[in-house]
Amino acid sequence: MSRAHCRLAARSVYTRKQRRYTCELSILVTMSTQSLLSSLIRATILLPLFYVINGQPGYGEQLFGTFRLKAYGSFGDVTLFHVVMPPHCTTANWDISVLKDTLECPKTSVHLALQPGSLPVTNPYNTSFPPHINTQSQRNLNLFTMSSAQPVRITFWTPTAGDWYLVAFLPRGDNNKIEQQGLGGHTCRYFIQMGVAYWQAEDIKSLSTQTRTTVELATETNYTTAMYRFYVSPLTKYLTFSYQNCQVGSEFNQTEVSDPCPVALRVGPGALPSVRTPPVLCKSNTSCSVQFGEPLADTWYYVRLDLSSLDEPTSANLSLGVETQKCMEENIQVFPVSSEDMELRTLVLNSNASLIYSPVNPSDNGSAFLHPALEEKESEPESYPPASFTRGLYLSPLSPHPPPVLSNWCPPVLPLSSAQLGGASPFKKFIWNTPNATDGLPVSPDTPVVVKFELDLPQDIGGNLVIKADVANKKDLPGQAFVTLCLRQGGIPPLNGTNISCDPEDSLTFNSHSADAAFPWIVPFPAPGVWYLSLESWCKSGAGVVPCNDTAYVLLDIGLYGCIDNCGEYGSCHSAIDMGILYYYCKCSRGYQGWGCTDDSEAWSQAYFLTRVLLLTLSNLFFIFPFILALVRRHFVPAISFFCTLFFSSFYHSCDADSLCIMSYNTLQFCDFFSAFMSFFLTLIAMARLPVPLRHSLEILGAFGLALGTTYNRFSLWAAAVPVGVGMGVLLISWARRWYKRRRCYPTTKWRWLLFILPGTAIIITGLCLYAFLETSDNYQYVHSAWHVAMAIGVLFLLPPRERNDKQHYTHMSELVDINTLNSELVVQDDPGY
Repeated sequence: MSRAHCRLAARSVYTRKQRRYTCELSILVTMSTQSLLSSLIRATILLPLFYVINGQPGYGEQLFGTFRLKAYGSFGDVTLFHVVMPPHCTTANWDISVLKDTLECPKTSVHLALQPGSLPVTNPYNTSFPPHINTQSQRNLNLFTMSSAQPVRITFWTPTAGDWYLVAFLPRGDNNKIEQQGLGGHTCRYFIQMGVAYWQAEDIKSLSTQTRTTVELATETNYTTAMYRFYVSPLTKYLTFSYQNCQVGSEFNQTEVSDPCPVALRVGPGALPSVRTPPVLCKSNTSCSVQFGEPLADTWYYVRLDLSSLDEPTSANLSLGVETQKCMEENIQVFPVSSEDMELRTLVLNSNASLIYSPVNPSDNGSAFLHPALEEKESEPESYPPASFTRGLYLSPLSPHPPPVLSNWCPPVLPLSSAQLGGASPFKKFIWNTPNATDGLPVSPDTPVVVKFELDLPQDIGGNLVIKADVANKKDLPGQAFVTLCLRQGGIPPLNGTNISCDPEDSLTFNSHSADAAFPWIVPFPAPGVWYLSLESWCKSGAGVVPCNDTAYVLLDIGLYGCIDNCGEYGSCHSAIDMGILYYYCKCSRGYQGWGCTDDSEAWSQAYFLTRVLLLTLSNLFFIFPFILALVRRHFVPAISFFCTLFFSSFYHSCDADSLCIMSYNTLQFCDFFSAFMSFFLTLIAMARLPVPLRHSLEILGAFGLALGTTYNRFSLWAAAVPVGVGMGVLLISWARRWYKRRRCYPTTKWRWLLFILPGTAIIITGLCLYAFLETSDNYQYVHSAWHVAMAIGVLFLLPPRERNDKQHYTHMSELVDINTLNSELVVQDDPGY
């Protein structure tokens, strides 16, 4: 059978002033059927959890095992894959298949979310996010849906090197029926398996700022593309790539070419530029350059040169070079102190700098002047840094007029130290480790300040980065004073002179008197690496921006939290570990939805909530009647079981509705199921009228067996069917012996059959049918409450009367072994009527 390939190309372009690159996605959906045999073969091949195959040079595979898919209720239901993409990849194919356990299972859709860098933030039902959450930070987020009947191939051209994450999940079903395990036929299960194949470019040469590289391109030799790389160190102000002296045509190999330089220049960080990426427009000049301001730090930048015209024989020869300009401040670390401690000011200087200190009046905020060391030739000292700082923020020039901003000037960068707090919330804090950190971070109106902190892989990416800020000296600032924050991962925010030029989705501005309304600022699932946060103060009036005269002292609170606001009032925070990644997520209740359980579009009303809780809890009070009756008739063990059912079922349903939890939810759930199953079993044993030693033996055996079954799978039909079946078997054997010995029906009185046994059995069967077949998520509180009442009333009818012989008798073990003694006890010791 031939295969029809449908190719869907989607381009995801992520452009920013400080970070521009193109990531293109091509999704190739293979329309083919897959037999059950081939599915089993592939599942067998992919049995290992994960392994890597390296074949020919430049080619590799990463294969994963088969994992079950779940319907999405929260992020804890996703199936996670973690792929480490090697550098210099030209192409990467993600082959994804969905399997079903039987051929009779229907087709279903599967949602996929794929993202490099960090975990994707999923929102399949378009619910609202909590306030101040920054979802724009999720770059290159690709969400799409595939069918379980067709394998899918996702092709990435020149993917970014590093960690990639894919999550898969099933959509929630439209049927809200609550099905019991073991009833309603086969439950279809769906599985996903994945493999990644990639091709790497070889011999990617590195560029140097010391020398230029000669590049020769020619169609005749099929050498039409050349790629190079350059590593960018931290605090690089400018990065410039250029080619010069482009020679083509008769100047190079005696061929006529109309274009002065038919070479396309493409540059990008982190990945090889794709041929589909728009090239730099050089306007057909023999020289061309592209410059990046504040480029990403600790990152490889890649250059691609292509012959733009391949229709006719063409060749080109050019000189490729790279230039960098470092920040002026990169080797200086200054520890800020208050004006009272000016005598103790400490500076770490580079080798060619000197310090001039001028003691001044403390009330004038101590100043110091730092400039590069004078060379042998006479020259005027240059102020360093070129902006004023007040009240212990580094240094300020003595001159009242600050010098012009130098081309390589960068704002001071303060590193924050991290403190791991274990399982607390937040689980990591970033601290400004200085003696006067409690006074706030001084932000001068003339110069922005940048702080940096680092997130580690994999322990930090599964939480939420939360940033809070406030102004410590509000009373000293005018009402129109503002502070702007700009957050960037990988490099300092872009500058425009001494001002920060930030994209709106990465910036936040708050008034000095209304900081609480703007914060917290939240980034879910942040990417690992170094993050930079700039702070800039400015003032505003009716006419526009006006100069500020006072320094704002900003109190920063940066931390990693497991869940946003601990999932609020209507949710609970959970954690999970998958593929070695620890991540946190919220489980919502009372109809609330969303990433932080803040979407109330389908929330329950207070009346509905009270009705649900009261019905499910108070309906258990009907077990007080069989409890009292069992005490009166001296069935003490069943009486204890009935009371435990009343107690644990009431508090379990109260905790299930997030109303009141006296202990952990799992403990209450276990006790509820165990006591209910035990009540059924003990009622049947009591009806069997067994000798005391035999009855006690069965009761303890039933307790152990029910504890095992309830722990193993309390939701399975077998957890209830086995104890009821065993109890019914003991009851029928006991009654059959009496029928055989007495030669008449047992119980002997018709009124007990008509008034107790048959009505009680009918009530219990009705309750079982309600529980097993009619429960839905909409009528759960009504049907399940009716099940509670039916069980309590049914047990009330079936509980046998008190034994005629009040004294407890204990049979000797030798008599118990004698079958004749056992038969006589079965027949003589009980009430003749029951």
